[in-house]
Amino acid sequence: MFGWSKKQGYEVVIEGRSSFVTEPGETVLNGALRSGIAFPHSCKVGGCASCMCQLVSGKVKELTDKTYLLTKEELEQGFILGCQSVPRSNVTLRLPARPVARRDRGSARRIPPTP
Repeated sequence: MFGWSKKQGYEVVIEGRSSFVTEPGETVLNGALRSGIAFPHSCKVGGCASCMCQLVSGKVKELTDKTYLLTKEELEQGFILGCQSVPRSNVTLRLPARPVARRDRGSARRIPPTP
């Protein structure tokens, strides 16, 4: 009715590749796939980290806690899960140079056995 209540999508730029606009409430991964952009993924529910990418700029709302999959170093470097991140502004992302190996839930917290 009054244009101010209308939700909008945001532009997502993938460094060195392409860009797309998300639908309101849409995750980065779903927006990329809907736009025909090859985005690494496997489970689509935040359980494997295959869609891990680095948030270079902008803001996202995370739908679930990512600390069970990402290491402390990855979190400090601004990595997010594309399947669990909804843009809250225009964002720029960087995809890893190599695909991320599928991880099990809790793998970032596992402590290797001592010899």
